[in-house]
Amino acid sequence: MPVSHKYQSSGGRLVDQLVSPKIAVYTEQDISGWGETCPFGSAYTEAFAAGARSGALEIAPQLLG
Repeated sequence: MPVSHKYQSSGGRLVDQLVSPKIAVYTEQDISGWGETCPFGSAYTEAFAAGARSGALEIAPQLLG
């Protein structure tokens, strides 16, 4: 996801895009909801965005059914 204004983070790191995982949940009762996390990614810590995606993939099978 590109950011509207590039900015400089701590340590002189330039932020020009962010990884922003989005999740939609739909139920058989016609209830739905959305979740999103927009971590700083490599401007914060490289593993943070990947961790958010991995966490969602880990719990998704538990939500099915």
